[in-house]
Amino acid sequence: TGASYDVTNVFMLSAKMSNYPIAKYRKINLNSGTGYYMSAGGYEPITWEKGTGSASFKFYAQDGTELKVNPGKSWVCIHNSIYTPTFTAPAPENTSSQQP
Repeated sequence: TGASYDVTNVFMLSAKMSNYPIAKYRKINLNSGTGYYMSAGGYEPITWEKGTGSASFKFYAQDGTELKVNPGKSWVCIHNSIYTPTFTAPAPENTSSQQP
């Protein structure tokens, strides 16, 4: 449609994936993993966990503290962990908002 969707935060999560016997379905392991948080023109590596199907995602900075996410709309994309994403911009020191 050519329409765009504006978001403040993008989460790119790596997860193990495999095919069910019926190849049109994918099995995605959403227990935990690594990924990237992108916001404010930069990105940073993160870890994440989800657990059960009804549980919410939890995101952590590299030092293990809970990730500070900027206010606004977020987009979560999940990719197969056999692929390593590449970025053309350097990672800033902090993608979290600078609010007190």
